[in-house]
Amino acid sequence: MLPANVTCRPVLTAAATVAGLLGILVFPGPAAAAEVAALTCVSSTDVHYKPGLHATPRTVQVKVDGKLAPCTGIGGAGISAGSYGAQFRAVRSCADLLTPATGVFTVEWNGGTHGFSTISYSRTATIVGGNIVTTEVGTVTAGDFAGHSTLFETVGPHNPAECLTTEGVSHVHTNGNLTITPV
Repeated sequence: MLPANVTCRPVLTAAATVAGLLGILVFPGPAAAAEVAALTCVSSTDVHYKPGLHATPRTVQVKVDGKLAPCTGIGGAGISAGSYGAQFRAVRSCADLLTPATGVFTVEWNGGTHGFSTISYSRTATIVGGNIVTTEVGTVTAGDFAGHSTLFETVGPHNPAECLTTEGVSHVHTNGNLTITPV
């Protein structure tokens, strides 16, 4: 403890002076540093099922067409958009829309002129206010942003009565956001 008549004044060390002259900010520990997204993209996804999904599982053709635009962020220099898609046959039912799942998809950036990112994810889905809300938490396993974490959140309408129609659920459209963040 200092005597009452001693006044303390801030003293700049040589390192702090140099940092100040260069405009460098130094923050102590992780509490002061916030995670900054390398890239955030607005998403629009269409999934088509042929024949449509019913309550009973059956083999269907699945076609996924996803668009990511606009994309912004500090780590995505030159990336303004992305796309992803898939076509496959699988046994599916309406219950699969809400079933937790894991998977992999690849995003092609700027029409393929800026590379790709392969993302491995775990998905959960819930019903909120008549909408299906999906959350995919994952990691970029290859390509641009390899090793970064991902969060892909989407929302789309849910109409369970459609599962009982002759056609079934033949199309699901969602909107959302994909965020890629350094680990």
